[in-house]
Formats: sequence, C-alpha cells, structure tokens
Amino acid sequence: MRQRDKKARKPRRRLRKVRRAIFRVIRTIHPILKPLLWVLHPFFVWISMRLAILAAVALFAVALVLFIIILPFCILPIRYSIKAATGDGAFAVAKVSYLFRLIRFVYEFREGKSTSTLHIAWKKIDMSGNNPEKAEGLAYPGADKKASRSLFSKKKYKESQAHEEPKQKGGFRKILKKIRAVLTYPNRKIIMRLVKEALRRTTRVLWPRHLIIFGEVGFSDPMQTGLFMGAYEAITSAFGLRRKICLQGDFTADNFVARLNIEARGRVSIARLSLPIIWLLLKKPIRSLIKDLRRKGDS
Repeated sequence: MRQRDKKARKPRRRLRKVRRAIFRVIRTIHPILKPLLWVLHPFFVWISMRLAILAAVALFAVALVLFIIILPFCILPIRYSIKAATGDGAFAVAKVSYLFRLIRFVYEFREGKSTSTLHIAWKKIDMSGNNPEKAEGLAYPGADKKASRSLFSKKKYKESQAHEEPKQKGGFRKILKKIRAVLTYPNRKIIMRLVKEALRRTTRVLWPRHLIIFGEVGFSDPMQTGLFMGAYEAITSAFGLRRKICLQGDFTADNFVARLNIEARGRVSIARLSLPIIWLLLKKPIRSLIKDLRRKGDS
C-alpha cells in the first residue's frame, strides 16, 4: 500500500515543481514587461479595434452571401401555369417563371406548331429554332464573313463528331449497363419502393394550388361512357375534387371525344422540391447501389 501511495504522489510532485518554475519565470519577467505594456497599450487597443471591425465586416459579408443563397433557394418560389384545350382549336401554353419573372420559360402549341422561348431579364432566346430571319436568309452586313466562319466551324464540328462517335456509343452502353445492374440488383424491390415513395412526395410538392378541368367526354359505346362517368363520380367524391374537375358525358358521340379545358397554377421552392431527393439519397439501399455502380464504372 505504501509503495502504491508513493507511486501516486510522484506525478503530483512533478506538477508542483513545474508550477513553481513557471511562477518564478513570471516573477522575473513581470518587472520588465510592465513598462512595455504601458507603452504598447495604445497599439494593442488600435489592433483590437481594427480586428473587431474586420470581424464585423467578415460576419456581415458571410451573412449577406448566405442571405443571397438562401433567398432564391428557400424563399423565392418557382411559379408555373398551364392552360390547355383539346378538341376543336386545341392549344397548350405552359409558363415557368423565377426570380420575380427575370427568368421565364414559355412553351406554346397552336395549330400543330410548337414554340419555346427563354427570357432572361430583357434578353429573349428562341429555343425552338424557328427564327424567320435565318429561314428567309435575309442579307445583312458581314454575312459573307459569318458564312465562311460557319462553314469552317461546320467542318471542324463534323471532324470532331467523327472522332467522338465511338465515345458516345460507349457512354450509351455504360448507361444501359447501369440500368441492367439496377434491374438485376438484389435489393431492387426495396429500391423500387423507395423510388415510388420519392415520386409520390414530389408529386405532392408539385401539385398545383389552382386546378380547374371541365369539358365533355364520350365513347363510341354509350355503355363505356356510362362506366367512365360512374368511375369519375366515385373518384371525385372520394378525393373531394368535384369543384375542381367537372366533366359531362357525351352519349351521342360516334367516336371517342374529349373536349377539355385545363387551367392550373402553382408554385414550389427549390428547397422543398429537393427534400424528396435528399430523403432518397440518405437511404442506405440507395447509397449502397450508388457505391456499387461507381465501383463497376471504375473497373
């Protein structure tokens, strides 16, 4: 017992010796440092003030950057609207806007022709390729130079495309291999169930706030029309959609007829839309599948 007490006292004695040595050093240095501290006191105050200002500016900059990042992704929503009609004079118009309509995408289908335009602030980009000036071949200053440049660029593009064709085929084969790997994966049932749940959550997020569907539907056989109307009444009454969906049966139709008018408006934030994807990626079977696909791709 005495030997154990002696062993336990040894580290305590060492600590006491170290403390005494430190105090001795401080006592010897203190008379020298005291006048220096009085002389350098204004300098230390100036440095501390500058450091405080720099820290405040840095915190403000970080807060501003975070606010700029969080504002578009969490607060500002993506707004969308759809208007469509079937039957005689069928048309469809879809609009998606973001950042107070600074970024807008408009898709329009009328009389068998579709146009899609992207608006970024005051700039308009035609994404459908229906540019009348290019189609008519109007002359403008510097057209010859542009034509020569375009011919040169076309030649270069064809040469590069000829070299890149096998790469594209290889990439397509890799995608097919990954799809087959997913379909033959041991936990494919669990993965499919998780994907279905993620799709259900995304549809719930994307469901429009304002939805109106009204019109007439008819089949060649009046009995089929009656069966359809019975199913429609059951579904709309079960889900409370009678105010939003109003359909009537056309029992005198010779062929299938669907004269519908659809109006839908909604909005969704990017943060809320990304939640189902994050939920899906956090699941263990999905993470293990991604790891296996990466390993197969590297090998």
